[in-house]
Amino acid sequence: TRAVSPVVASLILVVVAVVGAATIGVMMGVVGEDVGEQADADQVGDASRAVIQLATSGGYVWNVTRPIAKDFTEANPGIGFIRHEVQSRHIIYAVSEGIADVGIRQSFISRAAEFILNAQPDTATLDAFLNKNDGVNDSLVMLSNYSPLGGNCNRTNLTYLFRETSYSEWRNIYTNLTTRHYLVFLVGTIFRDPALKDNWDAHLVNHGVKEFVTRIQLKEEWIPVFMHHFNTDTINYYFYTHNDPSPTEQAFIDYLRLKAFS
Repeated sequence: TRAVSPVVASLILVVVAVVGAATIGVMMGVVGEDVGEQADADQVGDASRAVIQLATSGGYVWNVTRPIAKDFTEANPGIGFIRHEVQSRHIIYAVSEGIADVGIRQSFISRAAEFILNAQPDTATLDAFLNKNDGVNDSLVMLSNYSPLGGNCNRTNLTYLFRETSYSEWRNIYTNLTTRHYLVFLVGTIFRDPALKDNWDAHLVNHGVKEFVTRIQLKEEWIPVFMHHFNTDTINYYFYTHNDPSPTEQAFIDYLRLKAFS
């Protein structure tokens, strides 16, 4: 494992619980905000030859990934996983600082929040984005009815939306068919904006992190859950590694992307 700086030790709350031959618990700081989820992480496999430190948020991502990790270790004896539960917005920092070898997330909302908050685009970039996208103003006005946001379209409100909206408020936004449309439009517009995308790519490079994105078909047992909450039977999975993945890390990513959800 790579060394973790004292700064990041005070930035990210990581709770590790190992299931199998032993159980451990580790807490390594917080970014000044509570992760808000209990760890249910696992060591999967015996890890006698290699262990992959895996960072995911709680909930769907780990529930879907955990059985896949188990299948991978059965196909590759001697390889194991230790999973760290990290807030979705902090996964790339867990990877960057060596807490985890591979980060996985599914939330497009948290990724959009990182584009606007963590990557810190400058004022000119944000103003240009807002001024050239008329639909963004409509989206922010509509979303203000379901979040702490208020007022017209400007940089302050765009950052406030992603900084202050709670999980339950995002859920309300997404389960309402009208506001879902505006949310998906807003997030998609953020991701497609060339200047914001270039700024995001530079942010990843600055942290020595590579991002892999793939659209995956959910296994049959997860389709009803995602159809109910997200109106989809496919999702984007985002993978993060520190620089180029090792052969073992790449093999796991490929296994999950190409086999587990086929």
